[in-house]
Amino acid sequence: MKAVRFIRKSLLTGVCVGLLTGCAWLESWPGATDSRADNKKAASPAAEVKTAQTQTQENQWLPPGSDGTELLQVQGAKGIAIDPASMDRITRLEKAVEQMSNDIKLMMPALARMAEAQGDLQKSLTMIEPAAGINMGQAGQQPAPLTPVLAKTQPASYEQKQEARKPEVPVSIEIPAPVQQNNQTAALATQTGNGGAFVTNVRFGEHADKTRLMLDTSNKVAFSYDLDNNENILMVSLPNTGWTGLQQMNVGNSPVVSSYHVVPDNAGGQQLVIQLKHAVRVLWAQALTPGGPQGHRIVFDLAAI
Repeated sequence: MKAVRFIRKSLLTGVCVGLLTGCAWLESWPGATDSRADNKKAASPAAEVKTAQTQTQENQWLPPGSDGTELLQVQGAKGIAIDPASMDRITRLEKAVEQMSNDIKLMMPALARMAEAQGDLQKSLTMIEPAAGINMGQAGQQPAPLTPVLAKTQPASYEQKQEARKPEVPVSIEIPAPVQQNNQTAALATQTGNGGAFVTNVRFGEHADKTRLMLDTSNKVAFSYDLDNNENILMVSLPNTGWTGLQQMNVGNSPVVSSYHVVPDNAGGQQLVIQLKHAVRVLWAQALTPGGPQGHRIVFDLAAI
């Protein structure tokens, strides 16, 4: 360690000696004398200009040819001179302060009324809080979640044990009687009529120039019909005849018939009401006897007008 310190000190000493020797060499350099001479020549005009300036009684220097009239000298409390530009800034600042003071004076009544309103509101809240039982300071605080506490099971008392041993009284439940439906459709489905004949089915068939309506019956049935093209209704009367087929139907695939429904005539017979899509004419209407696989039937051939 001592050897390192000695080497470091020797190097620093050598560097210092070199720097001092270089400074002396620069002074003896030929260009150094010329630069000092130039500096003196450059400084001489400034000195000449300074000597050309005049000094006033207030220790202020004026430029050459100036009589001091363009410089406004305002003496303050401590004798400080202020130039016109500074004086202008001070004047503008005073005007701004004066304007701010006027604005504050205009705002003071409104601020005073606001302070009074806040005081009245605080008094009202102070009166409301005790009546409502609410602390307004704690209104915004979220209630802490409740920790569920498991209730301890207490042993049953003697009275509870005796109450549990009592036999339960059976509860009687009244079952309502079935409602008897007065269904006219069901009654007509089993009605056979006074003559013992009834209609079992209604069929429709489409041909090139006509629509065939066929009523299958259990026996020979007398019938009559009435066609009303103003109302587009064909009514077929079946006296002393029952009905066991469908009471009503919507016929969507027929170009002539829209639907039909059955209405009792209150004399042991039925009336078949056929709703037509447009005016028609009856080409043929006949009650046929059984033939081949067909039984008794009533046939209507309808054609559009």
